[in-house]
Amino acid sequence: MCVITARAQDCSTIPPSVRAALKQMPGWRIVGLHDLLPDDQELWEKARPGLCPGIATGNFESSTPSYAMALIKKVNGDRVEKLVLLTDRSGRVARIKTIVEPEKIISPLVVWSAPPGTYHDFDRTKEIKTARDSFVYEKLQSGARLYYVVKRRVYSLLISD
Repeated sequence: MCVITARAQDCSTIPPSVRAALKQMPGWRIVGLHDLLPDDQELWEKARPGLCPGIATGNFESSTPSYAMALIKKVNGDRVEKLVLLTDRSGRVARIKTIVEPEKIISPLVVWSAPPGTYHDFDRTKEIKTARDSFVYEKLQSGARLYYVVKRRVYSLLISD
């Protein structure tokens, strides 16, 4: 697992804007602890006790709260997962941007927030500095990619392999 201070959202306290956005995506739901394999559940609980593995909160695009969400659904008997970024818009319908298109999975990936700071790719050949929060989409025990937003465009950096 990556060593970055993590922040995530409690699964039971999802904001109304997130609930409304989920209604726009029939069949999709936020990845929960119960979706993870037993070993991954243990790793997640040890690293981020009490937090939801499918939603991360931060100021990813501006000072307005945003939510990175790992969403899962069944399609023709297979589980598929996608990563979306939802930006709250003060009482209006939230803006939803797909970051990772739906992919067939065996075990879900998790998402968590990282604070502004300096980050390196896994082989330390590239360095970035983020002015805002960023989010990490991670396959536990495997790899993680940091996503960050600059001028409403989403970039990524492979931080573990």
